[in-house]
Amino acid sequence: MTLENQHHQPKAPVIRALLKAFPDGLSVNEIKSKTNIEQDNIRKCLGKMPDAYIDRWRTGKFRAPPVAIWCVVEVPENCPRPRKQKE
Repeated sequence: MTLENQHHQPKAPVIRALLKAFPDGLSVNEIKSKTNIEQDNIRKCLGKMPDAYIDRWRTGKFRAPPVAIWCVVEVPENCPRPRKQKE
């Protein structure tokens, strides 16, 4: 699945849609290869997205640092406030 990156378009919806399509998560490099968005822009967007989180860390090969695997959470549309219980 490849999502095209449009110049001067918001990047967060593209990244969010991609992460929803891959529920097991993706690294920044994997997101870059699928969307052609620059890695710096991906990192900035992921940091600002309230529904994105680091699910786990993948160990790097021979002296490479660990790689963060990002996922998005499904946010419920409506979360009603609990009713007060009468005594």
